[in-house]
Amino acid sequence: MNKKNKSITSKFTSNYWNKISKYEHYYKGTPLFNKLRLFEYLNFLKEIHLENFLILKTDLYVEAKNEGDNFLPYLENNHFVGMDISLEIVKMARENLASIFPAMKFVVSDI
Repeated sequence: MNKKNKSITSKFTSNYWNKISKYEHYYKGTPLFNKLRLFEYLNFLKEIHLENFLILKTDLYVEAKNEGDNFLPYLENNHFVGMDISLEIVKMARENLASIFPAMKFVVSDI
């Protein structure tokens, strides 16, 4: 494992997520917690350089409900496929993201 990959994986260990989950009930649903979670997602995704790859986004609930921790609009990539088991969720996600990602494909499927 090279140094770059080690820095990515060292932060997201089981101990890290155990600590977050232990205290999550205090903050879950608050704007601060949502912003911190979004910040963590974006830092992680920035480190793995997704600019030139096709991204498969499964579970479109956040994108459908237009929650504050939707990280897709922050990515520097326009090659997305969104997938969910629910037709209604896929329809809502498509409606919310169509103006931002007109070329995004949506699929109803169970992975």
